[in-house]
Amino acid sequence: MLEEYMKMIEQLCSANIAAEVRAIDMTQANSQSLTHNISQGILKSDNTDCFDAYVGYLAYSINNKTAPGAIHEFLASATAVSPAHRVALQKVVARAYTYITPSASNHKMYFNVAGLYGLQLPENDMDQFSGADFSDHTDPAMSYHKYLILIGDPRGVERFDMMLGKNSDDIAIVFGLVSALSDLAIVMHREGRDLTSVSALLERYKDDSRRTVGVNGPGTGAAPQDVVRPILAITKKQ
Repeated sequence: MLEEYMKMIEQLCSANIAAEVRAIDMTQANSQSLTHNISQGILKSDNTDCFDAYVGYLAYSINNKTAPGAIHEFLASATAVSPAHRVALQKVVARAYTYITPSASNHKMYFNVAGLYGLQLPENDMDQFSGADFSDHTDPAMSYHKYLILIGDPRGVERFDMMLGKNSDDIAIVFGLVSALSDLAIVMHREGRDLTSVSALLERYKDDSRRTVGVNGPGTGAAPQDVVRPILAITKKQ
């Protein structure tokens, strides 16, 4: 299968790109910069068929010896595939995921790609995240619950609702959670995903004027309403 993707690259991409792809050794530390440069070069050329073949090649190259940097670039490239083209790559991306686990450095992209491609992650492997509290984007549990929202699992919004209620008096945490939901709402709106439950939760904070710590001290920063109102306006839910 890997060689089939290589043949597609030779047919759909330039000779220079094909030669660079053949030279990649995904086990080497320098593979991150090489795969990144190739990805950026294809994206700049606006050759979507070539890019899809390249992402498929990267996905099928992933194994238990793949360097972390190469995995990072595979996830970044998979994110850049247009929504209409993801279905054709879903199986090969799912295959790559049998060799990838979420970590402190990759959890945001790991769960984001899984959500965008509609991958069903093993429930047993997710237990550590499903019952965990979270308060900002550095928490893997937040990334996991954003993934659940992307695949339409109600547990995602329910957990965000729980965290917002649990931390209702801490405006910094509330702002971080609302901001994360707002960013996700933009992605979902752009891709035509159902925003009903996310919008309903954001709606509660469109008049929350409490301000975070800003450059001039407490109460001078942004407020939840500052991020929620523009999002609701864009998604036509205000």
